[in-house]
Amino acid sequence: MAATRSVLEVARSCGQEVDANVLGEAFARANLDVRRARARDPQHCHMGATLTVAIRSADAGAASRWRIAHSGDSPVFRVTPAGATAVTADHTVPGLLLAQRSITSAEAADHP
Repeated sequence: MAATRSVLEVARSCGQEVDANVLGEAFARANLDVRRARARDPQHCHMGATLTVAIRSADAGAASRWRIAHSGDSPVFRVTPAGATAVTADHTVPGLLLAQRSITSAEAADHP
C-alpha cells in the first residue's frame, strides 16, 4: 500500500503529463517507503512490493499508446478479447523454473 500511495502522490503533484522521469521518481519514492516500513517493524523485514503502473495516452489521429513502469517479480499482461500475453518477464519461482524448462506450464500453474 505504501508503494501505491507514493506513486499516486508523485503523479498527482507533477501537474503535467506523466513521463519517464516522473515514473522514475515515483518508483524511487515507493522503494524508499517500502524500505522504511521494513526498518520500522521487524515483522515486515521480508516485505517487498510488486508495483506496476500503466498510463494511456493518445495522440490526435493515432492509436492509444501505453507507458508501463514495472518493478517486482510478477509479470504484467496485455489483455485483449483474444487472450492475455505477458509483456514483462515472470521472475516468480515457477516462472523461472518454466523459463528453464524445469517444469511444464501445467506444473507452473499449480506450483506453490
